[in-house]
Amino acid sequence: MRGYSAEQWAEWIDEQRESGLSVVDFCESIGVSQNSFYAWRRKLATDNDALPEFVALSIPDAVGLSRVEIDLPCGAVVRLPWAQPALPSSYYNR
Repeated sequence: MRGYSAEQWAEWIDEQRESGLSVVDFCESIGVSQNSFYAWRRKLATDNDALPEFVALSIPDAVGLSRVEIDLPCGAVVRLPWAQPALPSSYYNR
């Protein structure tokens, strides 16, 4: 097994984000384990504070919307039930 440099991992992490591929598919294409990829991504994010802890999400008004789906870069999908906000949308779009 070959040990890769931190610079190589940082390059692969950037490539994966830009590729649109899931982590699973990207790791398979370059021949590295997902566990190593996630460990390096976490280590480099901690070292550089590269990943935000919170990302703002705005949801457009939609009549009849029953749920919101968020597609994550790793390929996972988060599904949340949707209820009309109690405040007008203009409040949220300040």
